[in-house]
Amino acid sequence: TASRLLRVYPRATRADSSNYNVLRAWALGAQHAALNLQSADLPVQLHHALFELNGGQGYVLKPREMIRGEPWPPHRTELHHVELRVISLHALPTRGEERPCLTSGEHCESHAHVPHLSGAATSPSASAVSSPRVAVELHAIGGYTSVCPKLPPDQLSSNRYATKAVDGNGLGPVFDETVHCLAAEPMYTVLRVAVEEGDNQVAFDTAVLGVLRPGYRNFQLRSTRTGTRIEMCHLLVHIKIDKEPHVWAEAERLRTQLVRQQEQLREHQEKLANQEIELAEARAKIDELMSRLHEQGSPLLTHQVSR
Repeated sequence: TASRLLRVYPRATRADSSNYNVLRAWALGAQHAALNLQSADLPVQLHHALFELNGGQGYVLKPREMIRGEPWPPHRTELHHVELRVISLHALPTRGEERPCLTSGEHCESHAHVPHLSGAATSPSASAVSSPRVAVELHAIGGYTSVCPKLPPDQLSSNRYATKAVDGNGLGPVFDETVHCLAAEPMYTVLRVAVEEGDNQVAFDTAVLGVLRPGYRNFQLRSTRTGTRIEMCHLLVHIKIDKEPHVWAEAERLRTQLVRQQEQLREHQEKLANQEIELAEARAKIDELMSRLHEQGSPLLTHQVSR
């Protein structure tokens, strides 16, 4: 993609308006990755974060390694470290309640164009009691990532961590848990925070990890059903930012090198298989030609045999 334009789009058979894994398209350097924006699934959630960069103009510069045609992701010995203290959640809607924020915030004018996609306000239910927890995830276009409760991370550490649930309190639960987010490519890694009730995710927000600022911050959460921001629903966090040595840098380098060698081996095996097919076809043609010459009693064949 350093010298070609590549466009990726969902298959026409996706009648439910679902989306493909957009991270793979971005990692390959695709300039145009089309999505079904009427859905609020994970690819669209990541899209919201990435394209808030550059002032939300709709264009984001690819990593310079991709532009130059160099290997992506590059080898890093140092990681961007975000210490995220999840403090409290405020005014989570009850089950069945909708509080879409339609009249304020960025891009609020867009809600007037297709209003049924933005949702409509519904009354809260007094009998519905929430027991929320908060999940913190990292989704990388490339490079090492880890989400862990303590440092240094384990070699097999996950890209997701969930706090303990607070029973019977969705109005103002306090979590006060700290999680460490590590990324080799922070400007190409998306942080996703999600509020979960049991097996269901009810609210989320996303942001590029590299643009977070230190101090007390709040995420205004979005509805997982519509993707619209929720009125008065915020997640309060405290952020510290520094650098951490990549303790698994050599293992990551060897893993990346092994993957590339496996890809090269697969390409060589495919070439060898094609050459064997061509060789078998050539031998069949030679045998057929010799058989015809023998049937015709060719002097050339007799001369060669007699010699």
